[in-house]
Amino acid sequence: MSSNPADILASLLAMTRDDEMDCDSFAERVAAYVDGSELPQEVLALLEHHQLICPECEEHVQRLVMALQLALPVRNAGC
Repeated sequence: MSSNPADILASLLAMTRDDEMDCDSFAERVAAYVDGSELPQEVLALLEHHQLICPECEEHVQRLVMALQLALPVRNAGC
């Protein structure tokens, strides 16, 4: 991907859909998404698409995944 801001914007706009999920809606559902909870297929598709086009939300997902990975050994040790 080009580092030119105009090229990046054009690329992101090309991936935009009519049924976009915004960052607030993504944040409301991201915990269920990351922990593998059962989500309707249409919601899952919107989450996956938003994560693909939004670097901030992608970073949020990665931080949650890392936190869960760190917490699992502690949770399993207490069982």
